[in-house]
Amino acid sequence: MDKLIEKIILRRNTVIIKQFFDLVEFIFCKIVRFCNLENKLLGFFQIFTNGKLISAFRRKKYTILKNRSNSKIINEVNNNSFCFLGKLSKDEIETGKNYFLNQKKIYNSHVPYFFKKNKSEKEDKINIDDFLKNKDSNYGSFDIKTSVECPILKNISLKYKFNEIAEEYLISNKANVFSINTMLTKSSNSSHDVFKLHRDIDSINSLAFFIYWTSTSQENGSTSLLPGSHIYNFDRKFGKIYSPNLSLKHIEGEEGSIYALDTWSYHRGNEKLKNPRLATWIRYSSFPSRIYYMDRNYLFKNDLENFNSQETS
Repeated sequence: MDKLIEKIILRRNTVIIKQFFDLVEFIFCKIVRFCNLENKLLGFFQIFTNGKLISAFRRKKYTILKNRSNSKIINEVNNNSFCFLGKLSKDEIETGKNYFLNQKKIYNSHVPYFFKKNKSEKEDKINIDDFLKNKDSNYGSFDIKTSVECPILKNISLKYKFNEIAEEYLISNKANVFSINTMLTKSSNSSHDVFKLHRDIDSINSLAFFIYWTSTSQENGSTSLLPGSHIYNFDRKFGKIYSPNLSLKHIEGEEGSIYALDTWSYHRGNEKLKNPRLATWIRYSSFPSRIYYMDRNYLFKNDLENFNSQETS
């Protein structure tokens, strides 16, 4: 089933399939304000959204949270698209940093197993030293199993109540982790699409947590975003016509900083890097996620299930 859904997503823009899903999306956008937030039919078809349904759902949820949440964290994410959660101890930082940097191999890509048009198989790992020396490489990454086996990652998610925050923000008791990715970023001669203003099509109801293992600043790799833009209307041209100097906020932090982000907000990576940047994201959703299939996270289904079971036990 996982591979079948992946194939349908990849063929989403072929004429007949596009017309069908565009029609379904149009209908759901009209009725979403009347739908239960955990509607199963909505949950299935949103996998194939082109983005309009995500915006419609986010605006509905924004209004609900605005009228009922007393949580500082939830209100900050709901209004500003992000919130600082705290900072790890020195021992925690060193444990996590040493664990990842002592791995011998790394994927030479932003996300392992990311599907490419002419390459459906997983990418080969390369030596970390070779990655760091390669002037054309900008993003390296570790697979889900490697991240999950970091000895303190689970404790961090429990200590900072990732699951509880996600369930409250998503207004659901079915928030599950669908993606865990640890990235090593460095200066490069090459550009990357993530350096352009964009939104992440995770699901219509998702939240991400970022752990900075290294210091991150405007001059050293910090992500920048447009606060509150997770409730903006869907506009394919927005990222191209938007003035790059208008109101973008850099999500800076010392090593060990932890943030919650709604990545449907407009954001972009940062090409400015003085030193290699190491960060982990953990993403939650109350619905099946498109990225779960496109990044082939289903190859690590057992690892994700174990991670989720520990959070709810």
